[in-house]
Order: sequence, then C-alpha cells, then structure tokens
Amino acid sequence: INVKERGNLSIAEKQHRAEQVQELIFDMQREYGEIANFRLIARGTNPGEDTIASIDIELTDWAVRMAGAGRTVYALETDLRDRISGLFTAEVELSLPAAGPPTGKDVQVQLSHLTGNLDALEKAAAIIADKYKELGLVDIDAQLPKPGFEAYIAIDEVRIAERGISKQEISQYLALATSGLSAGDYRPEGGTEELEIKIRYQPEFRDLASAMNTRIITPQGAIPLRDVATLEYRPRAGIIRRQDSEPILTPAANANPASMRVPSEYVADVQTWLDTGPAGFPNGVLYTFRGAQEEQDESFAFLGQAMVIAVFIMFLILIVQFNSFYHASLILIAVVMSIFGVLLGLTLFGGTFNLMAGIGIIALAGIVVNNNIVLIDTFQTLRRENPPKTLEDVQTLVMLTGAQRLRPVMLTTVTTILGLLPMALGINIDFTTFVLTIGSPATQWWSDLARAVVYGITFATVLTLVVTPAALTAPALIDKLRGKAIGGSETTV
Repeated sequence: INVKERGNLSIAEKQHRAEQVQELIFDMQREYGEIANFRLIARGTNPGEDTIASIDIELTDWAVRMAGAGRTVYALETDLRDRISGLFTAEVELSLPAAGPPTGKDVQVQLSHLTGNLDALEKAAAIIADKYKELGLVDIDAQLPKPGFEAYIAIDEVRIAERGISKQEISQYLALATSGLSAGDYRPEGGTEELEIKIRYQPEFRDLASAMNTRIITPQGAIPLRDVATLEYRPRAGIIRRQDSEPILTPAANANPASMRVPSEYVADVQTWLDTGPAGFPNGVLYTFRGAQEEQDESFAFLGQAMVIAVFIMFLILIVQFNSFYHASLILIAVVMSIFGVLLGLTLFGGTFNLMAGIGIIALAGIVVNNNIVLIDTFQTLRRENPPKTLEDVQTLVMLTGAQRLRPVMLTTVTTILGLLPMALGINIDFTTFVLTIGSPATQWWSDLARAVVYGITFATVLTLVVTPAALTAPALIDKLRGKAIGGSETTV
C-alpha cells in the first residue's frame, strides 16, 4: 500500500496519515484475522513522487483464510479500498507483489510529441486519465505536475559584497533555522560511535520568518538577513521524464479487482478508444502501450517464433522419416488444427489465452505429432507389406491401421487428460497431510496450461482417428477419379 499526498508535509503530518491507514488495517485484522505480518516503511523502498509511506502486508496461508472468512486476495483488496476511500485527501494505491520482473501498473500508455510539446502531453494525459476513470480503473496516475510552491531566498550579491560577507557564511546562519549547524562530534564514555552536535533555534523559531530575521555578523556590524536577501515563492517544478532526450508522460492505472476483468481487456478498450481519435485529443501526440501489455506482447512474439521454428524442424524430420510431403503435411495440419481446438475450448468453457496457454500449445504439439506419426507409420508399413491395387484395398488398409492404433492413441489421450484434469480443475492434493483443496493459489498459475492441453488433445484425437484416416484415403480416391491406377500408372479406359 503506497500512501501519497501532494505538498511538502512535515514528518508529523506524514506519520499521522500513515497511522490512519494503519489503524484501518488493524480494524480489519481484528475483524477477520487474515494478516500474518505487517510492516510500515517511511517513503518505501522505491517511492514515487509524493509518496509519504508504504505499508507491506503479508497474509496468512490460503487454507487458513478459506477456513475462516473464506475471502480471496481480491476480495480483501476490494475491502481495503472501500475502507480507505474517503479517509482523507491522500491517494492510496494497493498492489499485489509482482510474480516476475517489475512491469509497473496494469495499463500504461506512454505519450510523446512530434515536437516535444509538454503542454500537449499534459492535456493528452489528463484526457486519458479521465478515460481510465470512465472504465472503472483504480490507482490512476496521470503523471501530471503536482501543484505546489517552493520558497527561495534570493541573495543580492552586490549588497553582500558591500557588507564583506559571502554566500557560504549566510548558509551557515540559515542552518540555525533549518537543519542545524554542525558544531563538532562527541563520543560518550563507553560508546563506539560518535554523535554529531548540532546547534539550531528552538522549535518555535524554526520558520522562514525567523530565518529572514537572523542577524548576520559582518565587518560593519550585525545586520538582519532581510537586508541582503529577499524571500520568494515560486511554483514548484515537476518531474520531467525523458526518453531519447524527448519528454514523455505515461498515464497508468490498475485493473479493478472487483470487476473481474483482466488487464488486457482494459488495454483493448483504451486502444480502440485512442484509435478512433477522442475529442479534444491534441494533434502530434504519439502513444505506445507499456508495462505488462508490452511484456505480454514480447512473450507472445517469442512463443510465436518458437512455434514456427519447432514446426519447421518437425516438418524436415517428418519428410526424412516418411519420404512424403503429403504425409508430413497431414501431421503438421493436425498440429495447427489442435490450436483451433484450444481456442474453441477456451471460448466454450471460459478462460483467457495467456502466456501459460501458449506454452501449453507448444507442449500439445509434441503429443499431436506423436499420435499421427504412430498412425501414419503403421499405414505405410501395412501398405509396403500389402500393396493396394484398388481404392477398396486402400480403405481396408486404413481401417486396419485405425483398428491397430486405436488403443495406443486412446491410451495416450486418456492418460494425459486424466493426469492433467486435477490441475485443470484447480484441485490440489497435499500428500504430506492428505488434504485436498480446490482453487488454491498453487493451481491458478498452471491451470491455464493444463486446460490448453486438455482442450487441444481432445480435439486433436478426433482429428487423428477420423480426419487423418480419411486424408490417407484421399490420394487413392483422386487417382481413381482421374483414371489412374493406385500405383500411379495410367489405366486403360
């Protein structure tokens, strides 16, 4: 939990706001008892702009939570948001620990401008942030400059030269009203470390007005600081982020856990909206999706390349093995059609096509290839032993092939499905305690992979036992229609 608020707050104010959030968490703990460890960090380990505190929460074990209130992490996160909302003017962000390299928030749109116009970027970022609110996203950060001011003490160099003093001397006097002036070190008796001794005003005099009234010793006598310096208030400069020397802004937000929508759905909505050219969007602004979506696109691109390379290598090996482009193509077509089976299963039974599902498709290719190799190799062996003369002979060989290889293919399919079914259904068995749980976090990461293999191999088995035998008969049927003998010689009509 990151607690943010605009402005230069004192340590006491920051602590007060952090303790308010902390008390709400303690109330929830007293009510549900779901928190195992709690840690409050001043500014956090990687604070963003205006972050005043970070809170880390470690939950109790999933099984313990299910035995109690039965709340998932997302339900707990929603409850925390409801409790914290409206607490004070601060912004409070909640996020789960990243399961891999940090990618930032779920939805990130990086903006740049053709001419580096920062005003146009800020206008575009504000429009996108409003769209985030409309879509129901949370933890919205438009990266717009935070309003505020900074105090400057402008020193008149001519006047200090006339008085015979320097800026360094003035800074020492100013330290009395701010952080303190170092007067040396002191090591207590029996101590191992030295303690720094600082001199500064009493707390009631540590302000800018007192600083300007500080009397400075000069060769001409003591004078107040305001005689040689003026106090100015200027707008605070925001953080300017650049990439390739060009200014950028990256409005970002997180998916709302209460909506049960995955980040990719929000990204698709934002991209469709941007492609249509929203009203008031500045000209010359370019946008690119970053963060988790960028990582996902790169992962899918890698998987796609790996799949193409694997299919090409399999094709070469199959041609060498069967000495037939047609038979090798039949096997690869079955691999491609099994992907359609995965997508059909995800559509009918619900699910998302993510990285783990893509890995499942690559694993599925090996099983599909194996089943078809067994079938086609048996067909070629029977054809060599009993050369067919007619279309009926080929059909007989195909039926014999199916009868001989039905058991191996079905055994491979059934054992694979039964082995992956617990993982696909989210069933977890602890063999040390013999406890069976359903829907535990340990199964959520792998369930998409298991479902992809189950859907694909079920669909591919139908292809192997029905479509592939029919395709093996097709060349003989074509030869018969063209008036050719099965062996390839011309027939007399």
